[in-house]
Amino acid sequence: MRVGARRAWSLGLSCALLLAAVGARADPHQIRQGDITVSSRIVRASIPGSPNSAAYMVIANSGAQPEALIAARCACAAKVDVHKTEDMRGMSMMVSAAPVVIPPHGQVVFRPGGYHLMLTGLKEPLRDHGQQAITLVFKRAGAIRASFQISAQINLGTEAPMRGMTH
Repeated sequence: MRVGARRAWSLGLSCALLLAAVGARADPHQIRQGDITVSSRIVRASIPGSPNSAAYMVIANSGAQPEALIAARCACAAKVDVHKTEDMRGMSMMVSAAPVVIPPHGQVVFRPGGYHLMLTGLKEPLRDHGQQAITLVFKRAGAIRASFQISAQINLGTEAPMRGMTH
């Protein structure tokens, strides 16, 4: 093999190893830590006059043991709670849902009308097309800081009607 060909081969091998090393980190739409992958991260843009918002995502567990989302926090709100919307006697109500267990080799979808992160006491409006960091705390994987896209349009599945919702 000639010197030039050997350098080109060596450079190609180095690039391939570098790409393999970054692996899952190369996909900006997924954040992975241990067996947990967080994707489809979105937070609802502020509604004028409302001090609250909600965040949605998909949490997948590739491990053989169950994992649990036990808490969440962000600098943008006084409080972040894990909630689930439930139908109680014909009324949609939000109930506390932490911890949320993510089954082995399974996933949990946070979407309107189901599990969600409730951000209360917003410190400033969440503007459409922006980004907001939220830290998710897991029992095994620990704290995962994730950037959520702020959007006025939430399209993660079937949205439950908001009429009659109580907190």
